[in-house]
Amino acid sequence: MISPERFIDPDIGLAHHSLTGVKAAILDATRRCAMRFGPAKTSVQDVAKIAGVSRAAVYLHYQDKEMLIGEVLNWSFTNYMAMLRAAIDKESVFENQIVAAVLAARTAYDAGRDSVFLADIRSRQYSLDVDRIVTTMNALMPAVAAAARNHELREELGLAPAAEWIARAVHSISLTPGVTFDSADAAQVEEFCRSLVVPGVLAPSATVHPSPRRSLSA
Repeated sequence: MISPERFIDPDIGLAHHSLTGVKAAILDATRRCAMRFGPAKTSVQDVAKIAGVSRAAVYLHYQDKEMLIGEVLNWSFTNYMAMLRAAIDKESVFENQIVAAVLAARTAYDAGRDSVFLADIRSRQYSLDVDRIVTTMNALMPAVAAAARNHELREELGLAPAAEWIARAVHSISLTPGVTFDSADAAQVEEFCRSLVVPGVLAPSATVHPSPRRSLSA
């Protein structure tokens, strides 16, 4: 299991996790190869060359290329979840936490075009892996549980269904383009969330205090 260190990407201003040492060089080289050649055409030889190590050094840490790609995806997803939790923690009202999570996910998706640390979030593998949804649900669960205690969550909902509803909104809005709204526009994403996503879980009696609208890069 990776033991990450927090740092800030100076070009994008988002929180990520960094690695150090030979494993960091190998994983970073794998990411770069996968971005350039695609996972299927990435070879251990390519990774070793870019990392500046021998093939033997790569195999010392990773059994095969599939393990390497999997570790890279896990590293990227760790970054993604850290961003999501940080965005949620900045808000104290449940509705605003939901909007913040969706906007953070969209920010990460857009940043993946230019950031080696977030590129994998744009991969279809995220949307096809149920474990990603479960992990996102776990990241959302503290906020959902607090909303239940504060009577902000619809009484008839269980915590897990509410967390899954929000998790699916987070992934869907960030990974797919909008049809009736522009998913690259923060104001339209927020309006869509407040109008259609939030009512699915918010108690009718909940008091809402909307936060000022933010750009997707905020």
